[in-house]
Amino acid sequence: AMHANARSVPASAAQAPGGGQMVVKRQSIDLGDSFDGGEDSSKGGKKASKRSLTATIERMEKHKIVERKRREKTKELMTELQALIPSVENVQDSLTMNTVLEEAIVHLKDQHTKSSELVVAKPRDGDSMADPSPLSHLSLAHAFGRDASSLSDGFSLMSPEVKDEGGSAVFLYPRGEPTSGVRALEVTTAKAAATLNLGRLPDQEFMQETLYAKMLEGWEKKVGEELVRQALSLLCLSREGLSQQELEELMHIKERGLEDKWQELARDLNADLSMKSKSEGLLGFVYSAFRLAVERRYLKQQTARREIEQKLANYWEKKASGPDEKRIAGELPYVLERMGEWDRLRTCLSSSLEVLYQLYNDEGTADLLRFWRKGTELDEGSGYAAAAQAYISRLKRFESDGATPQLLWESSLITARFLGDAGQFSEAEKILARARELSKELGGNDRFVAEVSLRCAELLNKCAASTPEYPLEIMVQSAFYAKEAADLYAYMTDNDSKQGYATALYWMGLNFGTVCRIGGGGTWSAKRAHDIAEQAIGKCLAVRQELGCDQSKITEVLFGRGVIAFCKAEAMSLEAISPSGDKTAEQEILELQETALALFHESYQQLCQIYSDKHLEAIKCLTMLGLLSKRLGRLQEAVGWYMKEVTVRDEVQGQMHPRSQQARRVYTELLDNIAEAKGMTGGEEQMLLLNVPVKQEPDGEGQVHGVNGPEEADPASAGASAL
Repeated sequence: AMHANARSVPASAAQAPGGGQMVVKRQSIDLGDSFDGGEDSSKGGKKASKRSLTATIERMEKHKIVERKRREKTKELMTELQALIPSVENVQDSLTMNTVLEEAIVHLKDQHTKSSELVVAKPRDGDSMADPSPLSHLSLAHAFGRDASSLSDGFSLMSPEVKDEGGSAVFLYPRGEPTSGVRALEVTTAKAAATLNLGRLPDQEFMQETLYAKMLEGWEKKVGEELVRQALSLLCLSREGLSQQELEELMHIKERGLEDKWQELARDLNADLSMKSKSEGLLGFVYSAFRLAVERRYLKQQTARREIEQKLANYWEKKASGPDEKRIAGELPYVLERMGEWDRLRTCLSSSLEVLYQLYNDEGTADLLRFWRKGTELDEGSGYAAAAQAYISRLKRFESDGATPQLLWESSLITARFLGDAGQFSEAEKILARARELSKELGGNDRFVAEVSLRCAELLNKCAASTPEYPLEIMVQSAFYAKEAADLYAYMTDNDSKQGYATALYWMGLNFGTVCRIGGGGTWSAKRAHDIAEQAIGKCLAVRQELGCDQSKITEVLFGRGVIAFCKAEAMSLEAISPSGDKTAEQEILELQETALALFHESYQQLCQIYSDKHLEAIKCLTMLGLLSKRLGRLQEAVGWYMKEVTVRDEVQGQMHPRSQQARRVYTELLDNIAEAKGMTGGEEQMLLLNVPVKQEPDGEGQVHGVNGPEEADPASAGASAL
């Protein structure tokens, strides 16, 4: 691989252990199907003429395959080695392949100057060590270990075993416990053919650490160790990176009179592609290996890490009242969490609503929930109660300070939505009631009223889902709010209003579907509620496709369709809806349940790819997957899904959150019901946690079926066995 690249170390540069040049001879290695060589051309021609055309073609094809594989492997090894080289925009400063090898060799020599050992060829059967090869006196190398009885060559990295023409294996490194390198390796076979091989390249982690350490060392020599250490450590422990101005302020460059040295280092940081300019001009690490090298060099001691974290926390706290709300929200709470400064973290969260505004989104909601649960003196439930008190107090201060009605209205909606996700439904409902009053103060504009109604529909749905059974009164009211919002949005033509219209239609689908599930309510029968739900979710999809919404919004519709199919099956079980066509109720229920299960599977997979399995929308899919699996009698799958839901909700929302408690209650009831059905005692019920078997019978085609249909392979099944 080294000789195949134009940038490889020249053969003339290879040095023997003693310092003199080492003569390198090339030797063709027989891979089993290479062309004959060394024979008289006329004899070769006669032999070739006797071969059949088929045999010749087969031989050529085999040679092509071997050659192609060898080229592919060589290219792969070169690509891997090249990937270890941090490139820079300045070609003169770039690390070429020669530099990589030179630095690796120098490092190995420094590390192993006191350890050298004679390496000889492993003799073939019948060979005598009394008559060594004429070139064996050149075969000196650093040993990989003390035991050199079994050695192999570097080419075995590409081929498991390399043989010479006589069939004897060539070995260059011991199979015992190896050290990290060699100086030079040369081994002879019985035919006295000499070959120089690189026995073992340093592993990737070692190469990266060596190269990045060399880069850091060069910077230290140019501008000083302290400046490099501070700058790289600050970048390493920042969450999103730092701008050049932020670094200057953090390190007090002007006050210390370090402008010239800093400008030189800043040029290197901006020029080196190992440091990238992120969004908004932030410097950060491209390669995790570079970050690791910085941590190993500068942040090994906890005191050093704590010093940098304290510097970052103090810096962002001083800027808390400034205009950089987004930067503060993206850095300050995270560094305070790492430091375990719970009082300061609570102050950061409650001192203003800016952190809430910046973190309440698809990426930051789980972090915000976790921050409020932090604190050794508080249990997980009271953290959310403290959030409700802090935010309500802040809203009141806004109003007393003369905030405009529109600003207060917007702040109320965001706060109510977050408190709904935190399980503080009563407080959130009060805030939304105040937001409705503010809508009237704003002139009763339809957009303001529609937005408040939409958030009321969302909040009541979440509240009802936290109870053992969906309360009819709450679901009827949530359906009314969703319809009111959709009716108001329907006449608006701007894109923001159309987005709101699509969201209102989505909640119409879910809320009316749930009204259908519990047999109808208010002025809507189960059948009418189902029809409204289907129409709303279909219109929602059409509007979002027209607007070109991203995949997450389309997946949301997919989940809604699953909810509607499931709710219709539940209503049919209550005989609130009659089966359609020639199907019996049992047949249509099973068909609807299978359809819903497939839709929830697909939604869950897509949401995990778009966000993660810890996103609240993905967790909703876990709830429905467990419920459908239980309805279908697939108890092992149901236990797996419910167990995963409990685990993820505990992590994201906390054990005291109403949805986490509801999930744990359902999971425990399922296990109790299974144990009761099997007539288990207390000890046997504990064994149920280890495995929940499902009756399986092979059909005529050999497919394994559960008690209510074919069993689907799913990770949740493995989860149940891991209990």
